[in-house]
Amino acid sequence: MIILGNEAEESITKIIDQLMGLFFSQGSIAILIMMLENPINWNGAKDRQKTLDDIFHNEKVIKYNRAYLELFPLIAEDLLGKSPADFYSFDLDMGKNIWGSLLDNGRHHIDAYEQRSGLWLEGEIVGIHDKSGLLIGHITAIWELTYKKEYNTGKDRLLNKITEFRFMQKKDGTASFPSVSDEFKEIFDLNPHDVLYDAHAFFDRVFFADFDRLMASIEQSLNNLSMLETEFRINHPSKGQRWIKSIARPDKLTDGSIVWHGYFSDITENKKTEEWIGFLSTVLSNISDSVIISNNIGEIIYANQSASKLHGYEIDELLGNSPTMLNVNPVPDQEFQKIIKALYEGRTYLGEAPSRRKDGSIFTCEYTMTAIFDDNGTMTACIGIQRDITERKNMMEALLKSNKRFEQLTKQSKAIAWEIDKNSLITYISNGIQDVLGYKPEEIVGKSHFGDFLSPPHRVAVQSKIEKIFNEKKDLTDFFYPAVRKSGENAHLVINGMPIVNDSNDVTGYHVLSIDITEKVEMALIIENEKERYQTTLLSVGDGVISTDDFGNITVMNPVAEKLTGWTQEKAIGKPLSEVFVIMEDETERIGENPAKAVFETKASVKSVDPSTLVSASGAKIPIVNNAAPIISNSGQITGTVIVFRDFSEYMERQKQIEFLSFRDPLTGLYNRRYMEETKARMDSAKNLPLTIMILDVNGLKLTNDAFGHKAGDELLKTVADILKSVCRANDVCARVGGDEFFILLPHTDENSAEKIKQRIIKASMKAKLDSVVVSLAIGYAIKSSMKENIDHTIINADNLMYREKLKFGKTMRNETIETVLRNINFKYDKEQIHTERVSQYCEAIAVAMGMSEKEISDTKIAASLHDIGKIMVPPELLNKPGKLTNEEYTIIKRHPETGYQILRSVDEYVTLAKYLLYHHEHWDGKGYPEGLSGDAIPLQARIIAVADAYEAMTAARPYQKTRTAEEAKAELKRCAGTQFDPEIVNIFLEKVLG
Repeated sequence: MIILGNEAEESITKIIDQLMGLFFSQGSIAILIMMLENPINWNGAKDRQKTLDDIFHNEKVIKYNRAYLELFPLIAEDLLGKSPADFYSFDLDMGKNIWGSLLDNGRHHIDAYEQRSGLWLEGEIVGIHDKSGLLIGHITAIWELTYKKEYNTGKDRLLNKITEFRFMQKKDGTASFPSVSDEFKEIFDLNPHDVLYDAHAFFDRVFFADFDRLMASIEQSLNNLSMLETEFRINHPSKGQRWIKSIARPDKLTDGSIVWHGYFSDITENKKTEEWIGFLSTVLSNISDSVIISNNIGEIIYANQSASKLHGYEIDELLGNSPTMLNVNPVPDQEFQKIIKALYEGRTYLGEAPSRRKDGSIFTCEYTMTAIFDDNGTMTACIGIQRDITERKNMMEALLKSNKRFEQLTKQSKAIAWEIDKNSLITYISNGIQDVLGYKPEEIVGKSHFGDFLSPPHRVAVQSKIEKIFNEKKDLTDFFYPAVRKSGENAHLVINGMPIVNDSNDVTGYHVLSIDITEKVEMALIIENEKERYQTTLLSVGDGVISTDDFGNITVMNPVAEKLTGWTQEKAIGKPLSEVFVIMEDETERIGENPAKAVFETKASVKSVDPSTLVSASGAKIPIVNNAAPIISNSGQITGTVIVFRDFSEYMERQKQIEFLSFRDPLTGLYNRRYMEETKARMDSAKNLPLTIMILDVNGLKLTNDAFGHKAGDELLKTVADILKSVCRANDVCARVGGDEFFILLPHTDENSAEKIKQRIIKASMKAKLDSVVVSLAIGYAIKSSMKENIDHTIINADNLMYREKLKFGKTMRNETIETVLRNINFKYDKEQIHTERVSQYCEAIAVAMGMSEKEISDTKIAASLHDIGKIMVPPELLNKPGKLTNEEYTIIKRHPETGYQILRSVDEYVTLAKYLLYHHEHWDGKGYPEGLSGDAIPLQARIIAVADAYEAMTAARPYQKTRTAEEAKAELKRCAGTQFDPEIVNIFLEKVLG
């Protein structure tokens, strides 16, 4: 806070000029001074929001320096007289939060990324107060954070993508991203408005295993107002799992909210490189050569133990530093250009240079450098392999300068110095022979020839080449020498040599230096085995894979590709891809372009946007999706292609099924309500007038479901659907829009045509055969004849007419159902009609004997005539079965009272009789079914039917029991009176009815 005394108040301009004089000479610091016309008492303000608005709109710029113009060229062209609202028109909330913090604390720290200028900024905003504490203005000082700018620009190549953000968490715990940069969508596949008010969409992307760790990092930063630095994984919808790094600084706002300003960066490629390095480290740690790997901004990210030993630094001392720390002299520009050219051409660069160890000692270093590129062709790392060749170089220099023997070469690790005469007899050999091949020099000199150490399988061929070189007096250059150690183990040497020439220019022998490269060869074998393993993996993947050479001829084909193309790998290898992988264009059925040809022409991957058709060797047509990519050598040349393709048949079939189900009723196959609503809107046009809306309701569906089961109800609905399909015309649209409701759109249909269609439907339903179920429909229709009419009103009219028909014919249908059931029972079951008539007569006689009213007598008689109507659901073979029923069969029989009850209660005049059917198998002692009622809790008419039904069943001929005489039946009734039957009714029946 800056406080001005009385003198300063009298000459504010003078004081400001003095302050500006302190900073204007500092060209890198941007200065802005703003003043209020009237002082503000912030602490005494009753309405702080209004006061903040007044300051935000009334404080004016009175001075700024050139650095401010350079830092903000887009907004600082003419600032004099402007207010903070003019500055922060792009984000008023952020501006007011800054000013609130300034007024509360007397100052506000700035640390943010400015999107318009593309710079990282840091600074302070300090309030100016008069002696009495009233605010009269403020000074802003801002400077560019050079290291952050370098990080943002230099490391963007390494991190691929960076997105800046502001993340806010309010006091109530809600979180959001008030602002994000353009790269946010690419990194997270989220639009800025998806997280503007709610950050849930962002957190949904976070990989579940990293979620708690990320939330803990945010919580720690929030509680301590410390920098948020964390790494976590997300599930990207199209790119799969990605690694994200976040760095952000928190600020606390006046309302208690916390705002983080920072950036997200996609570090997936770095993570992949680290994983790859982890894999290699196990192998590289055992290599005697120094291996150093640096990233694309020149930082060492891996060094093996041999590197530590060679250079004298601990591995931790190397990591994070530049490899140039090991150089004695800067790399000459000409050599640097050669290195860069080789690396970007995919070649390995070989060189040598003096190198300084940690202790200051200098040695000659032979090094190779090889670049690593990602899938996008971006260099992500560089592998350097170093070897101390000081002794070898010194020995070679001595060898070239004189004919002295190679004493100095004997100190060279993993190297052998030889001298041979013109007959290839070894005349000198260094001590290195013992380390490399296991022989002592005295065992060799004067006794062995240069070819004696060759591996037997290669001896003749290699010896012949060496003798040819000797005869031609040529140098031996990087010649591969497959040797055998004294132990019998194989060794691999590379030899270089030059002829020994006398004064007559005759070759008298050769000076030779050989280097043991066994470890490198073994590493190459490991790599080859890995290649073989990947080849095996390739052959076992679920997609078809075909590889070609640079002529487009097939070199590899996995089993899936064999199955889809109909070709075996044996027959396909060497064939042109176009002969085996035949693609047909779906629209024209012409043979499409060879994907390998497209890759060679474009030198890039080719992906099919839509499925295409593969024609197999047998002529079968298989829908596939395919991608083709080039195989690129280290030199950047395309050496072949890889085509990966997948059978798309099952997917397309699923899509068709999904599409079908999304618009179809799965039970009937008709369109569903969703499709009908869309079609109704589409057909509501003048070209379809007159447009008839016909609504149909299935009478008695609930009765059918309750009485005969939902399977019968489903059959009824399918029968109605079949009727509508057979009657409706090609352009008519039929749909099932509810449980028992159907809807038909009939374009170009007037009332006469609509009535004919209705009558055809009714006629077809009357002819439908569905066992005991009656097919009855209530149909209403209305016609829209003008576009002035609202189609929804037309639907209401059709619906009302349908309900009128339902009320009119519904009762008739239910009565028909009962008549149909009775007919079917009598037809299916032997002597059922005689049984029913006799039971009805017995019940009427009992009711009369008991002195019942005429209405009660009539009800009893009718109920008795219908008491077994529920048996319509019992299979005929079960009711007519001779012998004893099984438990499962008896359970089915016992359901018939409930079925009869459901059928009868659907008819208004029979509602009161339904319960007599339901309980006519209850027992007086409560051991009957279906509910186990006892005594007077059982309706009287049900008790009467039970006695009459039992007597008739005992005296009639039944396949499952022996017919009893009248006396035997009476005796059984007496025996069961008081347990199964009402004893009073049994007495009345025996004494007054049977006599």
